[in-house]
Amino acid sequence: MNWSAIAASNYVTAVANLGYVAIDLAKMVSMLRREGVRDIHAIGFSLGAHVTGIAGYYLGRDKFNRITGLNPAKPFFMNVPLKDKLDATDAYFVDVYHTETIIEGKNEKCGHVDFYVNWGEIQPGCGSLNIVCSHFRAPIYFAESIISNIGFWGFPINLLRLTQTRSPWILAGEYVDKNAFGSYYVGTNSHYPYAKGRSF
Repeated sequence: MNWSAIAASNYVTAVANLGYVAIDLAKMVSMLRREGVRDIHAIGFSLGAHVTGIAGYYLGRDKFNRITGLNPAKPFFMNVPLKDKLDATDAYFVDVYHTETIIEGKNEKCGHVDFYVNWGEIQPGCGSLNIVCSHFRAPIYFAESIISNIGFWGFPINLLRLTQTRSPWILAGEYVDKNAFGSYYVGTNSHYPYAKGRSF
């Protein structure tokens, strides 16, 4: 869905118009459902993650099979009702990738499974103050997960940064287990290919 004209406006205007974009997306998905399309996977980056979530709320039982949230935006989304942001009820399976949770992206868990890539802070190779680079790593990592031979693997954590156990490892990205649940740490390389497999 191309909503670039709205997304390219200033951030406040873009946020104010998310509901309208989400309604249009929900209408399109409803039309596809009526045409017999059954397996719909929505992928949203930053504000787009919330667009998919809000659309999922409007869809009700016709909601997406899967939503992938790529570093969902934080400003104006921390203290709003669940219907106005991405959460685990918006699709039958929601996987979320946090790559910059200092300013632009959310730290709070909002999927069935949430992956905190390099703890969701400054990404390796981005430089110590480059939050924009870290924010934009989310779609880059996800795209690589489609073609990677070794994959992005994660192990369970809690948000106090305590490793609960290094098992079971689960594969993150396009081929994530749709029964996955919880919060996971994923490590990456500082340059392409970013996937490290289980070697960290």
